[in-house]
Amino acid sequence: MNRWPPRLLHGWFVVAESRRLAHRPLATSLMDRPIVLARMKCGTPVAMEDRCPHRHYPLSAGRINDKGLQCGYHGWTFDMKGRCTEVPGMLDAASVPKVDARVLDVIEHDGLISARTA
Repeated sequence: MNRWPPRLLHGWFVVAESRRLAHRPLATSLMDRPIVLARMKCGTPVAMEDRCPHRHYPLSAGRINDKGLQCGYHGWTFDMKGRCTEVPGMLDAASVPKVDARVLDVIEHDGLISARTA
């Protein structure tokens, strides 16, 4: 049961200051839900549910690489849209699993990062 009024569930909320998004993922929360913020190599901020869909390990304990946000547990990497783009040790001929991390809408304005549950 969610204790937040339904009209707030789709609103924008400030979740961090832009300066806090550097070279590492940042764990925070939105309406009591754990989320991870990351600045991709291209400079764009992203927000995702803070759990890898593979083993539910916190994505905030991972790292940012050239292909996206990499889980610190098994190294699965997710792009800005939450799509799995790389699985370490997978043969070149194999296809990457169709597993997505849950992505939240995010905007950066006036030194603040805001997100909503979409």
